[in-house]
Amino acid sequence: MRTDYCQKLKVKAVIYRGNRIVGAGTNRPINPCDGVQCHHDGHCINTVHAEAAALMEAGEKAQGAYMRVTHEPCHQCRKMIIAAGIKRVYFEHKKHDSLNELYKGDVEWLTS
Repeated sequence: MRTDYCQKLKVKAVIYRGNRIVGAGTNRPINPCDGVQCHHDGHCINTVHAEAAALMEAGEKAQGAYMRVTHEPCHQCRKMIIAAGIKRVYFEHKKHDSLNELYKGDVEWLTS
């Protein structure tokens, strides 16, 4: 078993209000990875997403704030972003997730 951590993609997210950062996160594995058991259908299931980590740090301060993230949020993260009350999300890299169209809420989703 490998004792290091697997990360297929490095993602960073920042939540801000005005000029102040209220939350930040990086995707990170939660357990050592053996390169096999932590993957399901080509996706790592051993990772806390950057958006979730940033939302946990921001807490209630996320309400009405903006988010910048390196990659387009997946549909699971979109649900958390919508529920947290984020107003606008900027992302650099578009990601194909057919379920993203179902989860837009009142959030503006913009490529930067």
